[in-house]
Amino acid sequence: YWAPEPLANAYLHASFNTLVLFSVTPFSSHFVTSVSPKSKGNKRLAYNGWWHSSWVPKPTDPIEEMLASPEQRLTLTHAQIQSINDMLDDPWAPRIQPPERHEAVVDLRRNIMEELYPEAKYSPVVLN
Repeated sequence: YWAPEPLANAYLHASFNTLVLFSVTPFSSHFVTSVSPKSKGNKRLAYNGWWHSSWVPKPTDPIEEMLASPEQRLTLTHAQIQSINDMLDDPWAPRIQPPERHEAVVDLRRNIMEELYPEAKYSPVVLN
């Protein structure tokens, strides 16, 4: 598949009788190509699903530690990251206390987003 940097990082060619497992994060994307009509009757069998965790972050959990490094962030599920975002953004969700700690986690999230999505090196594509 194609995507602008820094999103484009891998292309895995399909091969017969192969299983591919990969992590999906809130910031990743993946695409699947079609089976060629010249494949001589070979078909694709696809299994999909989500890995879940019974643990849902609470405001009293060590959120800063969970977000401290890329390795630790990769252990979080999409639902866990969404729960942390809800604590930061949703006025009805439980808040991280004290307010100074809440702001520190907001700053940490901003730094993570800047790390994941650095300022664009290329001008955007304009379609006429």
